[in-house]
Amino acid sequence: MESRGAVAVRAAELPPEVLTKVTEYATTLWDGLGLRGSARVDFILTEDDQPYVLEVNSTPGMSRDSNFVVGAAMVGLTHVDVVVAMLHEALARPPYDVPLPTPAFSGTTLTREAAVSP
Repeated sequence: MESRGAVAVRAAELPPEVLTKVTEYATTLWDGLGLRGSARVDFILTEDDQPYVLEVNSTPGMSRDSNFVVGAAMVGLTHVDVVVAMLHEALARPPYDVPLPTPAFSGTTLTREAAVSP
């Protein structure tokens, strides 16, 4: 029995030319956005099998029931495999080539309320 609002994840049965297009789009997004580690790209297909990207999730959920983990299981990876691979990638990758921004926390920062007060 399926629960209300549940989403079933299963392998898409796509014609080879559509699968090629989806793979090319996902790869282009991966490279263009400079993604590293793991990400999930969600697509929707029109009735004539034209793929459109719905979203790129650069921090996919990691619960055992998340779409990302369920998808990994479909290619033979366990939840532990996914977590260990992500940790390994994070520890082994080179540092960012640009400095990351440092958050500024200070008492002089205006709050939204102070900025709009008369």
